[in-house]
Amino acid sequence: MKPPRALLLGAVLVVGALALVLMAGRNAPARLVAASPAAGDRLTSAPHEIRLVFDGRVDAGRSHVAVTTADGRLVSAGSFAVTDDTVVLPVDISGSGGYRVDYHAVLDDGPVSGELGFGINDDAPLPATGHQHAASDGPNVALLAADALLITVALVVLLRGPRVRRAHRWVAPPDL
Repeated sequence: MKPPRALLLGAVLVVGALALVLMAGRNAPARLVAASPAAGDRLTSAPHEIRLVFDGRVDAGRSHVAVTTADGRLVSAGSFAVTDDTVVLPVDISGSGGYRVDYHAVLDDGPVSGELGFGINDDAPLPATGHQHAASDGPNVALLAADALLITVALVVLLRGPRVRRAHRWVAPPDL
């Protein structure tokens, strides 16, 4: 028994809509949404910690953060802590000047790397920073689209069912 064409069309539309919904959710790259101190801040006193907030859950095992002085001296005072989307790094800053925060965070939506600078006291030169890089999700979207196509083809083949061929009746050749 063949399923009606409406059922086949409905299955194809459902799979196609599901693929579009899944692909739409992967378009936004991971990013830093807040930092304390923020990029370009000029503080009057040294902070005791650096706080970075991202737009997704941070994988602590595959992420890192470092804070350095203008001459490259590390001022991080221990390991960073991660709570969901927030990374907190204790720092030991004892003087005025420009400081640079370098980060690489791996989120559910992919990795994001960047840097930001801040200064202590008004005359402190700021490091040239303030950008971030997010990984492209192009290959994942292409694989998802290919999966959706293969699933659609498989559904059509399965719903059509086996084709039964009529057997030809065997006729014996005439005796000569």
